Amino acid sequence: MKRKDIVIVVIIAVIVIAITSYSYAYFLAHIDNSSAIENTFTAGKMEVTFTDGPEISMDNAHPGQTINKTFTVRNTGDFETTYNLKLDNVVNTFKDKTDLVYTLKRNSEVLKTLSVPKGNNYIATELPISIGGIDTYEITIEFKETPTNQNDNQGANFSGKIQVDSEENVNLLTNPKVTLYQGMIPVDYDGKGNVVVADTENNLWYDYTVSEWANAVLVNAEDPTIKAKYFDGDNLKTDIANTIIPMEDILQMYVYIPRYKYQLFNVNNEGVPKQIINIQFENGTDNTGDIKCTYTNNGDGTITEDCKNKNTNGPARNGEWYTHPAFTFKGTTETSGTELPGIWVGKFEPSDPTDPIGRNDTIGEISILPDKTSMVDKTVSTMFYATRNIETNAKYNLKSEEIDTHMMKNIEWGAMAYLTQSLYGIYKDDKTCGIDNMSFSECEVWINNTAQGTGTSGSSYPYGGTYTGCVGDSASASAKWNTDNTDGKKLADCDEKNRWNQSGLNASTTGNMYGIYDISGGTWDNVMGVIIQEGSSDIHLGSSGFKVNEEPKLPDQKYYDVYTFNTNANTQDRGHLGDSTRETLQTFSNTIGGWNSNYTYFPSVSSKEVYPWFQHGGRYDSNAHAGVLAFTHTAGGLAAASFRSILTAQ
Repeated sequence: MKRKDIVIVVIIAVIVIAITSYSYAYFLAHIDNSSAIENTFTAGKMEVTFTDGPEISMDNAHPGQTINKTFTVRNTGDFETTYNLKLDNVVNTFKDKTDLVYTLKRNSEVLKTLSVPKGNNYIATELPISIGGIDTYEITIEFKETPTNQNDNQGANFSGKIQVDSEENVNLLTNPKVTLYQGMIPVDYDGKGNVVVADTENNLWYDYTVSEWANAVLVNAEDPTIKAKYFDGDNLKTDIANTIIPMEDILQMYVYIPRYKYQLFNVNNEGVPKQIINIQFENGTDNTGDIKCTYTNNGDGTITEDCKNKNTNGPARNGEWYTHPAFTFKGTTETSGTELPGIWVGKFEPSDPTDPIGRNDTIGEISILPDKTSMVDKTVSTMFYATRNIETNAKYNLKSEEIDTHMMKNIEWGAMAYLTQSLYGIYKDDKTCGIDNMSFSECEVWINNTAQGTGTSGSSYPYGGTYTGCVGDSASASAKWNTDNTDGKKLADCDEKNRWNQSGLNASTTGNMYGIYDISGGTWDNVMGVIIQEGSSDIHLGSSGFKVNEEPKLPDQKYYDVYTFNTNANTQDRGHLGDSTRETLQTFSNTIGGWNSNYTYFPSVSSKEVYPWFQHGGRYDSNAHAGVLAFTHTAGGLAAASFRSILTAQ
């Protein structure tokens, strides 16, 4: 039964500087670059006035209660202009974010009705205003009454400020646009952890300001009954918002990494302490970074990295901004590629429903789901070609002309890892974890420490897959072994409280169910990153199995990153900017020199060991050395390792 005595305190505090006692002015700077001698600046003046003070509150709130606030924006300048309205300094602890909604009216016309943001966000942009124009606004906050139990919002709070700023600041949006492709269903999660169709019209279905990354799923479109639930033809239905999607309908789950630039912090191969990586999102396919990097295969076993400031042609320096290279779809030494608005990353390590034990070097299908046994004991080539087949499989209803599916590259892991290490990921700007506490004791993705089955490696340890989406009791919990490994079929337990949508939230990149799982522990994840051969320009294929007409050959260069040859796994200075190798080291020339004491073995080939390929994340028994920044080397052949699927624009 719904409780009407829920107490919610909702306060919207508004920035004001007195025109009367409740108004303020700000100036928009417009730059005319027509003069070759100097820029010409003109200014427009805005005044914002509140009729009864800035405060709006909802004390002792109950479902169905509303409260209103009005204000005006006046252009006192000498030109027409635009402005934006933003909610800033937001604190929103509602668990069901759809329960608290706002309606924004401009000059008596409704601009939008949306859920109140859970973090700082623009609520209206590019609002035109004429010379001398006055816009009157009314905001109505409502604790929306629903037919479901709303007790989970007991004691929730909201507070924030309304800010008015210029169009120039929109490029610093904290919530980027998300690109969806045919066949993808945008999803949200309700208070019980169910997957629901996102209400993209009336709800902010993702919110990077509070580490709620955009999620989407692919369902079995070959089943006409399932397809008819969600699609009219190939188009997503418009009347199914908030519909629960049963897990049995879902084939794959993805999480979006939006295009961004990051602030360089370790250009010169120095050991640096763990720190927050500063991120700024970019719009569309804009490249607003200061730095451009080129890579040259010198034909002698070396790759030269040359990173320079695009404006001064000087060397890249710490503090400058670099558009992350994962958002240019090309190979390391290619000169051009496709600029991407973002990349979709598999939410869990993949499994194969047609062969859950995985004893053969084949993959029938790729499922990306929780509560499964992750797929291991495959060669890198088998993993790669299985991911490429996703885009042409009719089950997924994807349009192969517009999308590309492939195995995660080394640089793409870096893009995921850096967003995780930012305030949009696992780090939070508060007393526990953030810039006020540089120890970061709780600022790690917790390990998935569950072992399942027995892989072909055999022995007394169950070197098989992991229970996807499960979490240990800490970032460095000891492995939870399956002691009955006689037939490779028994699964290690994952207690209900440790599952991905319960207390297992700590195992995701965001500390909530909107993130990516199994990236600390689980199994090592193979990625498409490889060294070249000694004294040559050719790639060292190791045991990866890549062949064309029985001749060793890699796929198109855009699908892998290449690195300098070395016989020593401790030569980590061979890493590239953005790939989460050399930049995130506390100590060089050390096999556990990464932040959080993560493993840092670089690919190498010697007379004793042939390990030319990258792996990331650690394994369920890696304890303190597993993590999103952990990396090691592998031969590329059969091993207790999994991989990640990526979906991007073509």
